[in-house]
Amino acid sequence: MGPEHIKFGLSLGTKEYPSEKWTMLNTDAHIRSSIFGSPSLTFIVKDKKIQMGSLGKVYFVDWDQLRERDRTIQVMIMGEQVVL
Repeated sequence: MGPEHIKFGLSLGTKEYPSEKWTMLNTDAHIRSSIFGSPSLTFIVKDKKIQMGSLGKVYFVDWDQLRERDRTIQVMIMGEQVVL
């Protein structure tokens, strides 16, 4: 990933929507993100445990390596009210 992906991103520009180099600096991050899937997931929680099977894992990957920044993970709970 890197210069070749920036070059590819720049080649996609059109007259109506021209590519700008500064917006292509994280083209490789967008390509990786599109390959690995959705940034939004839904899980079933039963008996205070996420139901993913014995091999299931939850992990967060930040493909944009160009700049450091704070990230926020949002959790929304729907369904019955449960005291944990």
